[in-house]
Amino acid sequence: MSEQELYDYIYSVITKEYLENRIQKKEAFGITAKEVAEHFNTYRSTVSTILNAAVKDGLFIKIETRPVLFVPVAILQRELHFTPEKQVYTNEEIKEIFFRKDQDTSDSFSVMIGFDGSQSLQIKQAQSAILYPPKGLHTLITGESGTGKTLFAHTMYEYGRKIKGVSEKEYPFVEFNCADYYHNPQLLLSQLFGHIRGAFTGADQETEGLVEKANHGILFLDEIHRLPPEGQELLFYLMDTGQYRKMGEANTIRKADILIIGATTENPNDVLLKTFKRRIPLTINLPPLRERPLQEKLKIMEHLFSKEAIITQRTYIIDADIVKAITLYDFTENIGQLASEIKILCARSFLESKTKEFGEIKVPYVFLSDNIREAYKKYRKIGYTFTDNYENYNYDLVITPSNEISHVKEKVLNEEAYYSLIEEIRNYSKQGLTSDEVAIRISSAVSSYYDEILNSMYFKTINKDELYKIIEPRIVDFSLEVMKEIQNRLSVKITEQSILVLAFHLKFLIDRLRKIKLTETSSVPAKTGEAIVDDMIDKIESKFSLRLPTDEKKFFQLLIKNITSDIVTDNSSKAALYILAHGNTASSIAEVCNRLLHTDFVKAFDMPLTQDVNQSYQLFVEEIESLQLKKGVMILADMGSLLDFGHKLTRDTGIPTHTIPNVSTAIALDFAHIMLNRNEHIDLTYNEYLIKNRFEPAFATSEKEPAIISACSSGRGTSIAFKNMIEEILKENSLGYIHVFALSNEELQKKQDAYQEIANNYNLVAVIGNVHMDVDVPFFHISELVTDDKKENFIKFLNKTGAGVRPVKNKRVDQNAEEAAGFLAQHVMYVNPLAVQKVSTEFLNSLFTDLNYDEKNRASTGFSLIIHIGFMIERIIANKTIIFDHKIPYLEKNKDIFQKIRTHIKSIEEAFEIEISDDEICYMMITLYPNTYDTAVA
Repeated sequence: MSEQELYDYIYSVITKEYLENRIQKKEAFGITAKEVAEHFNTYRSTVSTILNAAVKDGLFIKIETRPVLFVPVAILQRELHFTPEKQVYTNEEIKEIFFRKDQDTSDSFSVMIGFDGSQSLQIKQAQSAILYPPKGLHTLITGESGTGKTLFAHTMYEYGRKIKGVSEKEYPFVEFNCADYYHNPQLLLSQLFGHIRGAFTGADQETEGLVEKANHGILFLDEIHRLPPEGQELLFYLMDTGQYRKMGEANTIRKADILIIGATTENPNDVLLKTFKRRIPLTINLPPLRERPLQEKLKIMEHLFSKEAIITQRTYIIDADIVKAITLYDFTENIGQLASEIKILCARSFLESKTKEFGEIKVPYVFLSDNIREAYKKYRKIGYTFTDNYENYNYDLVITPSNEISHVKEKVLNEEAYYSLIEEIRNYSKQGLTSDEVAIRISSAVSSYYDEILNSMYFKTINKDELYKIIEPRIVDFSLEVMKEIQNRLSVKITEQSILVLAFHLKFLIDRLRKIKLTETSSVPAKTGEAIVDDMIDKIESKFSLRLPTDEKKFFQLLIKNITSDIVTDNSSKAALYILAHGNTASSIAEVCNRLLHTDFVKAFDMPLTQDVNQSYQLFVEEIESLQLKKGVMILADMGSLLDFGHKLTRDTGIPTHTIPNVSTAIALDFAHIMLNRNEHIDLTYNEYLIKNRFEPAFATSEKEPAIISACSSGRGTSIAFKNMIEEILKENSLGYIHVFALSNEELQKKQDAYQEIANNYNLVAVIGNVHMDVDVPFFHISELVTDDKKENFIKFLNKTGAGVRPVKNKRVDQNAEEAAGFLAQHVMYVNPLAVQKVSTEFLNSLFTDLNYDEKNRASTGFSLIIHIGFMIERIIANKTIIFDHKIPYLEKNKDIFQKIRTHIKSIEEAFEIEISDDEICYMMITLYPNTYDTAVA
């Protein structure tokens, strides 16, 4: 048994979970010499000698219980954020520190929204800053205006005060906004450091500065970028030496022991002296509101409404659309702007309330700011939906002065749309219009009615059980039965939205006919002329013992037409949109798109992780060929071999394709919207999507020189004329370095030698010609380069593809390493980025040589791997592990690569005294060779 083996065993026993469990139960924690001796089958005295020596060396603390307990100092620092001040503690002292601390300090950060989400890393950094020996770390909090920097600084202070067990007087918090005296640097410095009498004109008496007031505590400097250079110099002298002088003092040196926390909305590198910034070792960046998870935004909004309810001592009922609109809106000034919006909402509602002194106050949607309502309309238009976790937010939010939060779930769809339509039909009849004219007008009204229902339900995914709560179950069941019959008789696929519309319409109709007796109108024929609709009307009358007026019969005919019109389509006349992804991702994305857009247009192709790539490709080809598509296939794929399916499909079948990598639901929705509303070739769709700045194609980062091909059906002669015109346009826009080659249509379409040479040696970004051609890159008609507006779109396209940026020659790994180290410096806590840079560079240079790794990929891959190595070392030091799925088959198929990495990586293990798992190496292999995973697990 070596000392290191003994330490490793103790570290494996005293884990974070073990400590949390013991503290929660208020039980002593640690390990005895006897327990360790029994594990290693050795003498207790031997273990005791080693552990007592470790206590003297500061590696362990000893707790004087019976028997004596030992605890590693490193674990106390890392897991409990506690740095011992001595080597030996009594059991009572431990109870006082940890059991009281568990009660008093746990709420300091845990009350913050996002403490276990978007703010978790920042909170860990803050705790480290407060606890770091001997007196903490000076800290800079950065973030946009309104992100909560001041609140965060206050919480850091409360955490420090409680964990130290001191009073506010013993551990003061002094706050100062540097912007208050920005235009008077002398007065600003006087506020910070104080002044003696006569220090400047008007200094009639000596004053105490904020530094003196903050002694033994925290000085918080908000808008620290407003601090003048001389102020920064005086502060970093104080930070270095703990000494300062009041303004006007020459000989007296004062001392102060303070922790400085600064806050700024600016880039510290641009506004602070480098010498000053170097004295602040820790920077904590708070995310803007738009980057925080949806659930956190909802909690923040609830909290702000609760504050208003407490202030006014009234209950607020907030319209469900307000909740959704506020949650989705991009508040440029973050939480501060959100708080102002909510305060104004509550104030207006309070003023408009008819019950001034008692009762509930309703907050209507119309009181929202215009810009928020306009943004919300756009979300509704694209059919944005909340996930199931947020289904409560389909209902009004109720917040009481006692901070109780609930939802009004009895809300039913407004029947106004139905009655408006009935009134409109009556008016048409009274105007003496012919039967055909009335039918046309009614058709338009019914279409609007259909859309009105769906628009009202955009943010709901209502299943049958949910509908039962709003509509009589027999109406819901009947609607489902009728729509199934329509589906079978018309051979169409009926969506959930169609059933929803019919169910609500029947509810409105039955409620109306039960209340009043209608006079039948004669301007609409009693028979609809549609057998399926007539049968449905007969069933309604029989099922619900009603007699429908003739206007309702025509109403039903047109409603069914609206329900089925969008789903009876000829797919062969359209381009297809396919999602390709590993596992079940494709089906999930396609389902979301189809539900939101009330269609089944978006298709999915799931590739099982265990399926052979070639087998998957053949199944995909068979599926596509069965559709007989005329205008191509737009493929949205996730990664790996699926990115090649489009190219192979075009090669093998001649069907035009374009492929977009890194598919997401947002990208799929964008393409679905474009393609559903058009009936055009995928080249036009692809080009439009690129030009609208929504996507940077896969060739954007190519290190080859960019090139364009001009082509003409009449041969190279006219192509050369096109080439000259294109080159002139490129020069006018500072893009003259883009190569332009003239080919004939035949050379291009048959991909003859001239084309192959260009494709192999250049980054081909576009083809321009006078006849549309099915090519693998965006095609532009020559007419699109004639008018200024279309020419501008073409230039925008080039800039977005990356052709508008000169390619940079490959750099060595060590040339990229400094950038990677800079990135790590902002994101790791336990490792030295410069040490990672040095060791990783040596490791990668030797590994790349051994692997004979492609020169052109070394720079980018090296950058990624250095960052990966930095985070890997951080994980290992923090005792965190990652698991690589399908590790065994993956290593079996990639033994040679694994062995070479395992050999070279010993240099990193030795340098940082760590042990790197096979799982970590597998992830490095994926970074080096991305396609190896698909082939290994297939």
